Amino acid sequence: MFSGKRLKEIRLNKSLTLLEFSKILNIPDRTLGSYEREERKVSAELLEVLITQLKLSPDWLFTGEGEMYSSKTGDDFIKIPILGEVECTISPNCYLDNKKPESHISIPEALLNQTNANIKTSHILKVKGDSMEPNILDGDKVLADSSKKQILNNKIYIIRIEDILTIKRLQKLPKGVIKVTSDNKEYDSYTLKPDEDNYEVYAQVLWLSRYVY
Repeated sequence: MFSGKRLKEIRLNKSLTLLEFSKILNIPDRTLGSYEREERKVSAELLEVLITQLKLSPDWLFTGEGEMYSSKTGDDFIKIPILGEVECTISPNCYLDNKKPESHISIPEALLNQTNANIKTSHILKVKGDSMEPNILDGDKVLADSSKKQILNNKIYIIRIEDILTIKRLQKLPKGVIKVTSDNKEYDSYTLKPDEDNYEVYAQVLWLSRYVY
């Protein structure tokens, strides 16, 4: 996966200060510093700048292997649809009822390969709510793959419970029972029983992106 430490490697390769490099990337220097220290996730928008404008190799950005700069003339980006919002605490409508994308976001093909995402069944959702803090914040965009519905313990999924669409960490228990957990410790965990509860797993969350100002 992409390591923020590689941003520092790029900066030092160009003999730039933190402030000088932040101006090239059009982000605050404190944000760049937090990326380099891996305190924050790097946004998809910044990755696009690194690949299209600075001509950095997607393979090197995500694996650290090969040449730092790309020798390709084309830009390897895939347009992924944004379907709407997933709310942590209230019921949304767009994802359940309206499959028409409201817009798209360009994601490096190398990133999709790293996450093992199926391009045809992947989409972006905007998160609202605080139940998955500190790992997923209100306003984050998450990449979800609706072909990955099989529950892997402690992975994060988009799940409908009754008429509420939410984002939670899931764990399989005996007899088909599912444990539903929020990363925010102020929210209690609970279980879902296949014969008693109305729920459906929609997609596995594979990656997130956020703006930082």
